[in-house]
Amino acid sequence: VLQADARQEPLDSLYAADALVIANGEVRYGTPRFAGIEGRGSVAVTATRLEVRGTMAWAQAEYRWVAAAGDSAREGRVTLILTPNEKGAWRIRHAHSSAPPPGI
Repeated sequence: VLQADARQEPLDSLYAADALVIANGEVRYGTPRFAGIEGRGSVAVTATRLEVRGTMAWAQAEYRWVAAAGDSAREGRVTLILTPNEKGAWRIRHAHSSAPPPGI
């Protein structure tokens, strides 16, 4: 989802119909959905953590976004909560991301 967000592709098929996406304290409905991603570019995931317990999964990732022109970069962190849909496919139910303000 981070790579798609940096390409400004929605990938709505990975989200539950009632998914809530929050970036830096604001609800986001379209791309970019994640904090620190400011437009077209690329994302590198630098750390991950995943736990699965029954019908809920919790994932955390740290990432670095770099603008397509290479003139800007930002760090961010996202926490995802996933649950299976009626067909058993895991979908994002909640995503919360944050990134420090530029220049910090």
